[in-house]
Amino acid sequence: MQAVSIPDDMPPDELDLGAALKMLAEKAKGQEALTQDPVTGRDIFLQRGRFGPYLELAQTEEEKESKEKPRRTSLPRGLEVDDLTAPIAQRLIQLPRDLGVHPEDEKPLLTGLGRFGPFLKHGSEFRSLASWEQACDLTIGEAVEILKTPKPTRGRRGAAPKKVIKELGELEGAAGPVQLLEGRYGPYVTDGKTNASLPKGMDPGTVDAAVANKLLTEKRASGGGRKKRTTRRKR
Repeated sequence: MQAVSIPDDMPPDELDLGAALKMLAEKAKGQEALTQDPVTGRDIFLQRGRFGPYLELAQTEEEKESKEKPRRTSLPRGLEVDDLTAPIAQRLIQLPRDLGVHPEDEKPLLTGLGRFGPFLKHGSEFRSLASWEQACDLTIGEAVEILKTPKPTRGRRGAAPKKVIKELGELEGAAGPVQLLEGRYGPYVTDGKTNASLPKGMDPGTVDAAVANKLLTEKRASGGGRKKRTTRRKR
């Protein structure tokens, strides 16, 4: 008899015969090698665990004897098992990737997949990445440039960091490097001090340095900017 664990994030009303058969089929498929790792030549298996499907790299006999945990990586959010191909699996199994060390402080740089998505880690600092593909392809030079930009602030405790749509660099009159971000109420440009929302109907893809500079200049002229938080004095 074959058994399979039910993912913790699966609502009870979604567990029907079709879903059960699919999970059993995926587990059976996971016993066969999906492809081979181009770096080590070992088999890559598709497995399903308590928190969903993941990839696992076959171990050597020495690793098994030492009870070393196998190399594993979860599937990124939005990538379904049916869309998983051999080339994608070969890229994902490289995560987390060791990029080397930062040229200035020699702290280690690596990319990987975490609870909140793909990330870049510099020492103990984390930066969100746009996609799992970026985590697989990022170079040291690109990582250094990402770390130079101000880290997006959290609007409230526990809120997810803002998604960076585009880096626009240093602009005249700006308080810092300018970014195009995806905010709670739509895309906007910011220099870390002044925020300017895109006009209704404007395509974020058309925003370049000139457009961003114009929006920020108009916002500053109108007296806009990030408001300072004030605290009420207790009596």
